Amino acid sequence: NFKRTLDNDEKDIQQITDNYSEIIRNHPTADSTGEIR
Repeated sequence: NFKRTLDNDEKDIQQITDNYSEIIRNHPTADSTGEIR
């Protein structure tokens, strides 16, 4: 059960990373800290 939870967390993190990358592309004014000005 714990391993399955770990796998799900990794998928969630990957999804968040993908979303973050898309946000950065859509908002080029965001600086390296991820804050959108």
